[in-house]
Amino acid sequence: MRAILNLRRNHYLKTISIFLIAVILFAGVISCEGEVETYDLTMSANPTSGGTATDETGGSPYEEGDDVDIKAVSDDCYRFVSWSAPAGIFGNATAPETTFTMPAQDLTITAHFESVPPDHFKFYQVDFETAPYVGTLVQLVDQFGAFNATITYAISFGNPVEKTHNDMPTPISDSNRHFTLYELELEGGRQSWKVTVNNQFQDDVELTVIGPSALAVPTQKENHEQPTCLSHYLVYDAYGPLVNDEVALNDQFSEE
Repeated sequence: MRAILNLRRNHYLKTISIFLIAVILFAGVISCEGEVETYDLTMSANPTSGGTATDETGGSPYEEGDDVDIKAVSDDCYRFVSWSAPAGIFGNATAPETTFTMPAQDLTITAHFESVPPDHFKFYQVDFETAPYVGTLVQLVDQFGAFNATITYAISFGNPVEKTHNDMPTPISDSNRHFTLYELELEGGRQSWKVTVNNQFQDDVELTVIGPSALAVPTQKENHEQPTCLSHYLVYDAYGPLVNDEVALNDQFSEE
């Protein structure tokens, strides 16, 4: 009789043990299925001076498949080019504001910027009789030295221009860029220097420069925004070999 009771007790304990193991395993499955993997998202800009890249959703870490709103804002003298990431999908990789679908991994999204290239300018002569006298005293310093001068009259106006050379067009980068050239009255008179230049028209050509003769001042034209990414320039008269090369110049005033 005792043997029968022991057998029943062992059978009961075995049944309870199996039941508990099953419960534990089931609970583990439920627990694993309840944990959702999330992944970190980092934003960066290239170059760092070019602008900022922002996660507008602001919910990192994200689950796989989450859509994230991202935005790139360029700094002065730069413009946005494109987005890149080692994985994931962009709604539009060339739009500064777009969406990004998260993959199953931590990653960094990079906004790429490029510097706004300089423009070519076409200068127009100003009517001397109607240009007012300025009379401002300035000190101007460049690689040739320091100059004390009086700003006298506006003599030329610089307009950004689309240039075509050897069938290769160079478009206008920023239509708000303009210059006004002011004639200088120098203390001590003009000087001369020899310089060697390289550009698309001439290589290793020695020029004689005399001056400075004028100051180029960044200028806001009517119905345009304030120009950015422009400096002041001292203008020198230059003498050198004849170039005799053809270019087509197209701006708001004329096409040649």
